[in-house]
Amino acid sequence: MMPLKYFKILKNEPCPCGSELKYIECCYNKEDEFIDVKYINKILLETAKAFDSNKIKTCLHPNKSECKPPIKPAHAIQNNGILSQISYKNHVVTFATHKTKKFDAKRIDDNILELSNSLGLVGVNEATTHTCFCDYHDSSVFAPIENNPKGFVKNDKEQLFLYAYKAFAFEYYKSMVALNALRDLFKRIPQKLKKYPFLVVPHYRREQL
Repeated sequence: MMPLKYFKILKNEPCPCGSELKYIECCYNKEDEFIDVKYINKILLETAKAFDSNKIKTCLHPNKSECKPPIKPAHAIQNNGILSQISYKNHVVTFATHKTKKFDAKRIDDNILELSNSLGLVGVNEATTHTCFCDYHDSSVFAPIENNPKGFVKNDKEQLFLYAYKAFAFEYYKSMVALNALRDLFKRIPQKLKKYPFLVVPHYRREQL
């Protein structure tokens, strides 16, 4: 059986808003910033918006002294080499965001809907993009996979390492953004999330790792 802490915030643990106070001393009894949220789809949209507003611009390359601006959206998956091959009319299918607003609803009771993330279309220029490398490191470090005229070379160890490194960096960045967004959400609607902890707490626990 999973420990209770994976499904709820314990009163004496650090508050998930990031204040470093105990939960019972911080957001446990704090009122929501807005109180008209009756359906979980609105909470999910607020969550998606929180993820967007908490996107940060940083360079994850260890040699910061080499960094050169700007920090601009970079693709986790190559646009020219891969995304263009699976796109249709310059769009690809991805999990829903607050822009696509594609959610599946299942009624739990008279007052609340449980929604799950579904699929929607997004432009190839926006798909899989994150601001986690400066222009210099994005161009120089990943040149062997971005500019190789042969494309993907199966047995090229340098390419294989760079693909793995880029995937790890992007997932690490997404965890940073997710944790910031979840903390922001706990600050804004603590009572809704205390009432329906299954919405956010499991995700929060995952990003804590």
